[in-house]
Amino acid sequence: MMERETAFKNFEDSLVAAMTESSIPGLAVAVVEAGQVVYEAAFGTREVEKNLPVTPETLFGIGSCTK
Repeated sequence: MMERETAFKNFEDSLVAAMTESSIPGLAVAVVEAGQVVYEAAFGTREVEKNLPVTPETLFGIGSCTK
């Protein structure tokens, strides 16, 4: 496995552990380098009751969390 792939695998493992620890049902993540997406992944479910998976295209309503 290449160094970058190993780093992303470790990153994924950390995300899954944090999701479990914090009871987060799902998330999507992207890493952008020099204006290019170099990594994207999705984990878990976006709608727990319907067991719908999160995808890299899932839109999350964050409300005013950025203020």
